[in-house]
Amino acid sequence: MTTSPSHHSTLTSQKQPQNTIGSATVAITTTTTTPAITAATTSGTGTGGTGSGTTPSRGAVNPDAQDIRDAFDAALCRTGPGTPSRGGSGGPSGPGGPGGPEGGPPLPVPIAHLVPIPANPDVCAMGSPPRIFDGDQQQADMFINEFLAYIRVNLGVAGFESSMRKIAMVLTFIKGDKVDRWVERIAEWWDSLNLAIHNIHYTWTLFLDSF
Repeated sequence: MTTSPSHHSTLTSQKQPQNTIGSATVAITTTTTTPAITAATTSGTGTGGTGSGTTPSRGAVNPDAQDIRDAFDAALCRTGPGTPSRGGSGGPSGPGGPGGPEGGPPLPVPIAHLVPIPANPDVCAMGSPPRIFDGDQQQADMFINEFLAYIRVNLGVAGFESSMRKIAMVLTFIKGDKVDRWVERIAEWWDSLNLAIHNIHYTWTLFLDSF
């Protein structure tokens, strides 16, 4: 059979694309979510910070304690930068006061020693007061121990927990030619104190350290 050229098919064979589903191509988009992590920052406030916070200084001197120390040193003629407040000249039994030689630089004042001491209920005193101290250095420790025992047995008695009153009280048991001038200097220092702000434990410990 002869085929006429005019009847030749014009259809062109087309190759179907592979790896397709029907005639649509599926685009798969993967979205990855990364959790946001916010780093916590501190301003450095407190004892260990390095930022804008205020860090308490271990070497800071309480102004009230410094006033007490300066007046005490002046009363015992111990002035000048770096002068230790423990020991020194002018005591009843030579250098260091009644109790001993000079010490090193003053230690930092504990915070608890800077808190004003409140008044106590009115109760009666008891026990035996210490024997009179006349400046004998060999008896200094015994005298202080007797006085501290007298204070302890009267714990809670009005006035016995007052640092300034204890100093005034102990001075009444120190008498004699060897100690009269020292007592006078301590009394002058005592008079320079302000009962409202200087009646703190530090005042008492400073006095004991000088003895």
